[in-house]
Amino acid sequence: MAFVSTLGASNANSFISVARATSLLTELPDSPGVVSWLAFTDAQKEKTLVAATMTINPLRWKGFVATSEQSLAWPRKIKIDGRRLPVYELPLDLEYAVAYMAAFLTTTGGYTGIPVGNDGGIQLQQNNQYEEVELGSGALRVKFKDED
Repeated sequence: MAFVSTLGASNANSFISVARATSLLTELPDSPGVVSWLAFTDAQKEKTLVAATMTINPLRWKGFVATSEQSLAWPRKIKIDGRRLPVYELPLDLEYAVAYMAAFLTTTGGYTGIPVGNDGGIQLQQNNQYEEVELGSGALRVKFKDED
């Protein structure tokens, strides 16, 4: 499986590049996950970024996908904090969420995909435990369904 972080690409499997994740994570305080992730090889970093993207991608997002050809939930046509987000720009909070999830996965080794083959590919599962996900006002907020 090739690593593709081109926003809006039909074969994209990561919201952010290794370089972008590295830049973001070096700004965060040291934690076991961040320290471990920064010590990984680029190939290992790519795998955790794909896993992080596959964990976050199935959330129910407001707005609409930018094109019918894109493979991931972002980019989106959406208003955040009263302004229309440029179509080919990820919100900074989402970039941090993906980078930090990748760092977290270095210490837990988990992800929400189900392996479907020996090539490391995964099958996405609809994540239906969330009532609402809101991005904006400097935070990513998740509202769980009542029964969860």
